[in-house]
Amino acid sequence: MIKAGSIIMILLIASQLSYSQVPTPSENLVWYTSLQQAHELSQQTKKPIFAFFTGSDWCGWCKKFKTEVLTDASVQEALKNYVFFIVNADENRSIVSKFGVIGLPNFFVIDYNENRLKQKAGFMSSEEFISWVNSNLDKRIIDGIRRPIDRRP
Repeated sequence: MIKAGSIIMILLIASQLSYSQVPTPSENLVWYTSLQQAHELSQQTKKPIFAFFTGSDWCGWCKKFKTEVLTDASVQEALKNYVFFIVNADENRSIVSKFGVIGLPNFFVIDYNENRLKQKAGFMSSEEFISWVNSNLDKRIIDGIRRPIDRRP
């Protein structure tokens, strides 16, 4: 018969092993796991929200993105103009549903009024990610200035 102490020890070791296998992105990024907190900071700073939808330990492409892309200094530089919001899709089904996320990893850029500016699903290399995050995003949004676009020729 296995003693309760042995079972607890096995569970503790197993939890540490599974935790250590989940890559931890760079500590240079401030991670928000609450949409409300990210939204409040976005409104205060007028920075758009970069939302990263990821799986737990089962999503290989998510882990690869965390270890290879988010740790890249040039990616961190590109993300400095954003409020960084990370969503564990397994634990936050309501947010996944709200955004209509199908497939992981999934990325959204949202302005401080929660308007979706762009979205992309799937793994991207550092170069692809930087190109995507910087492309087709009006500089006025990043600078926090919301002026109408002058449509005169």
